[in-house]
Amino acid sequence: VLSNNVCGSFGSWTRVVYDPGAYWTDSGSSLQGKCLRYRYTVSDRVGNAETFTPSAIAKVDTTPPFVGTAQIYGNGKFYSKGTSTWYNGIVSLFAQAYDVESGIVSCKYVVIGRALQPASYDGTNCKAESISLTGDVSVFFKATNNVGELSGTSSGAPISLTNDPT
Repeated sequence: VLSNNVCGSFGSWTRVVYDPGAYWTDSGSSLQGKCLRYRYTVSDRVGNAETFTPSAIAKVDTTPPFVGTAQIYGNGKFYSKGTSTWYNGIVSLFAQAYDVESGIVSCKYVVIGRALQPASYDGTNCKAESISLTGDVSVFFKATNNVGELSGTSSGAPISLTNDPT
């Protein structure tokens, strides 16, 4: 089982195909969240056989990371009431993020309508600390897992911030 990019122990070998021909593909939903290692045996026509066990392990994670709703925190100038948040200048934001199989490798935050910006990851949350914003904006986070899958925009709801410079 694949958990936080670490494979558990392997059981005994199981034959998955006999004489696959030119090539063979192992696929299916039952592989999700698993670590796979393969060995193959090559035989000639007179019965001589040799078994090869490559050192590579396949880690299967086809599920993008989860990213929660962006939230504001810290000592910046902001005020929140219900679902409304007003800010003035510099703010810090965070959103919970996880990928139970391959783990999170990086985070970014997005001010809607602008480019992705780097964010940190502390093992639990994506964080954008002391960022300077201007105008009324909506911000959300994206995370990338160790196999390169990027979370979708819908996995983390944006926080809408209203600029209040006075």
